[in-house]
Amino acid sequence: MAPSLVSLPTELLEMIAEASAASGPDPVPVLRMTCREIQQKLDRRFTEFCFAVRYVCLDERKLRELCALSKVSRLATQVEALVVLCRPAEDARYVVFHFGSGWSTWKEFDLALQRLVNLREIDFTDMTMEKAREDRLMGRPRPYGELDFSIAFATFMLAFEKRETTLRAITCYGQRDEKMRSVRPVGLSDTESLLHLNSALVALQSLTIKLLLPRYPRENGLDSGIKAGNDLCAALQNCPELNNLSLELSKGRDASAAFNLLATSALLPKLKRFDLWKSWCTIQDLTLFFSRHSATIQRCDLREVSMASHAGSSGFNDMLEFMGKKLKLSHLALSYLKLGRCYVEFPAMSTVYCDDGPDAEGWVMVEIDERMRLNGHEEVQEGIARMQECVQFKNYDT
Repeated sequence: MAPSLVSLPTELLEMIAEASAASGPDPVPVLRMTCREIQQKLDRRFTEFCFAVRYVCLDERKLRELCALSKVSRLATQVEALVVLCRPAEDARYVVFHFGSGWSTWKEFDLALQRLVNLREIDFTDMTMEKAREDRLMGRPRPYGELDFSIAFATFMLAFEKRETTLRAITCYGQRDEKMRSVRPVGLSDTESLLHLNSALVALQSLTIKLLLPRYPRENGLDSGIKAGNDLCAALQNCPELNNLSLELSKGRDASAAFNLLATSALLPKLKRFDLWKSWCTIQDLTLFFSRHSATIQRCDLREVSMASHAGSSGFNDMLEFMGKKLKLSHLALSYLKLGRCYVEFPAMSTVYCDDGPDAEGWVMVEIDERMRLNGHEEVQEGIARMQECVQFKNYDT
């Protein structure tokens, strides 16, 4: 008689479950409901799958749920990441009405964080996109701008100050909307919250963050860009193990001022990857940042960066030459760059895509992908040399 599932060794049963998961939803919860023997055999796989990442927000029910989970040792030790669902309006109301030194739930939450001994990552994600989808389906689309998650960020960072274990990664990102075809970033306008990245987070290795800089020129008599830059640099000084920095700055004069302080003041001795997205800076500051980290930086991604240069187009070429000769890059990505009022293009290196065949009227859709993706040290070196030969600057006003 062929062996039944119950009689199979635990390792083989886990392999069957993992193979089945490759073609659809994870079958472990379903298999566990078949009988007690299978439930016991798949218990380790079930706890790893369902409890490694937990979702939480500033909500009484979700916070108490995490507190209850932390009291079960075999579940608490499985938690490796927290995903904080950010809802600015709801977060603000919750903090106003519930947060305080005498609030019992928050005291329990502090204890819960201490029990999550393997927690290493916290992600802040945009929850208002779900509301945008609902509004669109109901025929009432509304404009949804950048999400400011300052309240949730500050609240959770204050809680982490009391923990003995340290985080390895902090990530702040938006959700991809299928129809909008873009990721709406979550950003931090209260840059003083960055100062909560204190010595308790000395082991932080990865930081992905967007700073929302106010459009008005001054705040409390100090340029907002300078203030944001100072706060960011002060926070980074407490992160000597940081090797991955992904930064996005709201575009404008303030963004350029903030990046200037980052380039001149911040020194990350173990930085290996640097991503700069949708930001303003000068070529001189960007080159200075690279030069201060030339011994360690290996990967770089510049996307939708607007650059200014006193030397014009020659300044951009000088930066490319510096990156090729002084940096030991194994990965380089450049896309949608601007120099002053010009797009930076590399026509000889663009990739052309076309459909399988013509449409009903005989037309063939052709698309040009001008994003550069270079992998491997030799490919990066050869690619930078080709970029210098074919770079063009196209005025986008014409």
